Formats: sequence, C-alpha cells, structure tokens
Amino acid sequence: VSKPAVVSRSAWGCPDGQHSPLWTPEYTTVSFLVVHHSAGANSSSDWPGVVRSIWYSHTYTRGWGDIGYNYLIDPNGIVYEGRAGGDGVIGAHFSCQNGGTMGVCVMGTYNTVSPTTAALNSLYQLLAWKAEQRGLDPLGTAYHAGTHLTLQAICGHRDAGPSYPTYACSTTACPGDYLYNLLPSIRTAVYNLIQSTVTPPTVSAQPATPVASTSARIWGRIVSDGGSSILERRLEWGLSGTWSSFTSNVTVSGNDFYFDLTGLSPGTAYQFRAWAKNSAAWASNGPAYFTTSNALIAVTVSTAPDGLLVSLDGGIAVASPITVNWVPESSHAISTPATQFSSDQRTRYLFARWADGSAQNPRVITVPSMATTYSALFNQQFLLTMSHTTGGTVTPSGDWYAADSTVEINATPDGGYSFGGWTGSGSGSYSGPNASASVTVSEPITEAATFLPSLTALRQDSHIILVWATNTAGFSLRCATNLGSPNWISCPVTPTLVNGQYTVTNSMTNTAAFYRLQK
Repeated sequence: VSKPAVVSRSAWGCPDGQHSPLWTPEYTTVSFLVVHHSAGANSSSDWPGVVRSIWYSHTYTRGWGDIGYNYLIDPNGIVYEGRAGGDGVIGAHFSCQNGGTMGVCVMGTYNTVSPTTAALNSLYQLLAWKAEQRGLDPLGTAYHAGTHLTLQAICGHRDAGPSYPTYACSTTACPGDYLYNLLPSIRTAVYNLIQSTVTPPTVSAQPATPVASTSARIWGRIVSDGGSSILERRLEWGLSGTWSSFTSNVTVSGNDFYFDLTGLSPGTAYQFRAWAKNSAAWASNGPAYFTTSNALIAVTVSTAPDGLLVSLDGGIAVASPITVNWVPESSHAISTPATQFSSDQRTRYLFARWADGSAQNPRVITVPSMATTYSALFNQQFLLTMSHTTGGTVTPSGDWYAADSTVEINATPDGGYSFGGWTGSGSGSYSGPNASASVTVSEPITEAATFLPSLTALRQDSHIILVWATNTAGFSLRCATNLGSPNWISCPVTPTLVNGQYTVTNSMTNTAAFYRLQK
C-alpha cells in the first residue's frame, strides 16, 4: 500500500521548518494507530493556517515543544506532516502514553457528524500504509505496555481513558462519538485495502551448503514479499520423500535465510523447502535435495618397537543386527571390493564391544556361508583389513573390528603392509574402504623407527588426501595400481606444505591406488 501524498512542515508554513529547536525527536516501534479529531471548526478557507494554529497551541500553550500529532487530515483529504522527526517519531497525543503509537488527527469536530468521504479515504490509505509496513492486523488487538490495556490496533484517543489516573494523564471524548463509532468500519476498510494489494510471498530453496557426513546448512530465499512485510520465515526438512521437522528459528541474511542441521545420517538423501508468511498467507516452494557424504575413517600407520601401529579414527555407529559378508582369503587385499564369496567354511576372529559393555575379548566365529547375521550392538565399530605383500604376491593377513583405537601389528621386514577401513551400513553389509594406508618394511623392524615415516590416507568424496610429516628427508611419494607391482612410480602431483605437514589431494578412479613413501 503506497503512502498518501503528505504536505511537509515547511510547505504548510511551520515557523520552525522541518526541525523543532525545542524538542529532540525520540522514536518508537509503532504497534497502534490512534485516531483523533481536533475539536475545531469543520470548515475553513485556510487549512494550512489551521495546522499552524494547532502547532502553536501544542508547542507553547500546552508546552509540548512541537505539534502532538504525527499526521493531520483536512476535510479535502489533504494529509499534513505533524511532529518533526519523520516516520516512527514519538508524538504527544495519547494521554502521556505515546510509546508504540502513531497519532492521526482528522481536523474538525465529529460528535454528531461524519468526516467527509475525502478525509475518510485519506485516513484509510494512511492507516493501511502504516499497518502493512509494520505487519499489523487492522482487525486485531494487542497489549499496550504504557496504558497496561489490551487495545485494538486501530483505536481512538479515548481508549487510553480506562488507565487514568494510574497510567494515563487525562481522559477525553476524542475523536467524537460519531467518528469513534465509525472505527469498526474504518478497520474493515483498512483491512480490505491491504488485502487488495497483497499476494502471498514467493520463496525458493537455495542449495544446501556446506554438506558433511552428519550436518548441512539449508537455505531459503525471499524472491518476492508479495507487496507486504514478511512476518515469519521457516525451513522444513526430512528424509527424501518425507517431511518430519521444521523451524522458524532461522538466521536471516538479506533476502536469504538458513538453518544448520546436525545429527544427520551419513550417506543419506534428504529434502528441504522454504516457507514465508506475509499478511496474505503462507507460501512455500517445491523440495530441494542433498545427500550427506559418507563418514570417513582415518587410517594411520607408524612404527612400534616390535611391530607397526595402525590407528583408526572416525566412522559411524552401526545398529544391531548386522550382516557381515566375508570374502575369500585370496581376496582380502583392499584393492578388491567385497563382492567375491565362497561357500567353504571360514574362521575369523571377531573383536567387538558387545551390547553388555564387556571388553573386546576375541571370539572365534565359523562362517558356514557367505553371509551370517550377528545380533550384537556394534557402537562405532569398524572392519579393518590388512594385507601383506611378499615378493610381489599379495598375502591376506586378516580382518578385525575396532572402535576409535590403535592396534599393534607384528611385522617382518620382507615386504609391504596395507590397511583399509570399512564402515557398516546400519543393518546390512560393510562397504569400503573409507580410507587406506600402506607402509613398506625393508629393514629389521627394530631399526624401522629411525627412518619409517607416518603416512595418513583419507578418502573424501572422489579424492584421496595423503598427509605426512616434513621430517621425511630423502623420501618421495610413490604410487602403483597393484600392491605387488614392481613398478612403483613417482606420483604426478605436487605436495602442499600446510602447518608442518605435506598434503597431496589425488583423484580416485575405479582402479585401486596404492601409495607409499620410498627412500
């Protein structure tokens, strides 16, 4: 709703011009629109002169330092600027309780007669502009802190009277019986004027970013406010194909707004949408989608006095029961996905934190077929595979379960060892590797600690990130497509030095890649 044309203070001949030297403007958040009459003549040949006489009376006779009303309307429908300071300035018109109000005076006396149609039309337009600007319901009520009363959003000066003398400083018959009795129809006219110019807002969902394994930031955007102030913003989300949660506790950034989701499931598809509300209605957009990334397991290999230390970090919780698909002995190298099975019996040692909280005692399990279900709760347990290369031949070394832990492995100086972490899928097969690391032992292990550096491998989306310490003089990063390959070549990537560590990011392909530091 557009603001009606307003005659400025200078244009109606205010002796102080646009600013008042006697009163420093103070401002308020307008929640109530108060209607007055001036209790003067209903006709004049000089309405700007009438405004000047009201200004003089309020400024000097009453001692208010300036005119009390924010706006005045004459019978011709002309609107005049009142108190200096502009939009939102506090006037002096509501029985000493002016906070939260805007005062509009219809000039004349309206005890027994109605204001002119022109004056009422300007009043509708002025009140509708402010109500729409502030998101006020013209038909609604609210609590006014100054008077301690519940008042209509559009009310009359006399409505402050019931709080006299405790809070209000006067009682009055303003705005006259006839105009006061018109207030219900004025409220309806203002409401209809707002609704005729307002449509529901238009919103869109912006891409979720950043997206991690258990968290994401979802975004909405106000494309159009529909001609009315946005009263509330909301974001709704759920698993793909469902709606389960929403919040209005969003962070607003210009036309955009966002909310940070946590506690999501890794590798899972979600949907979300934006909502917004103006004085017309709520509106939403179609769903947008994102998929959380898989949880990462970091595998770090380093030396120990009598073997190798394999450290695990990260991963996801796995629910009970879980089906473990075992692979034949010959396929335990991490370069081979767990897709080959054998019907012959397999014996594995299961190290687990059982549901009763007992220690990780080894338990021998015989697997009679390629899939067996165990009813135990694996709380952040991961399958770690180890393979061993001797003379160019991959020799399986075994599997074990571990949580965020470090495992010491006996090693001999006759080849390389590779390690890969595999995550559980909640109630299905393990899949991976999430990350892998390898180390070559070419000297007696008792001497390895003096030269064997630590190499960490992480998988992130479609890349492998390798990290090693800077105290690796004489070592170079080598790679191969087969763990037993005699053709280890220099990796065609340049490491980046970050915080005392070298970092290399390398794209993954469908073929497994092996990495080592070689001297």
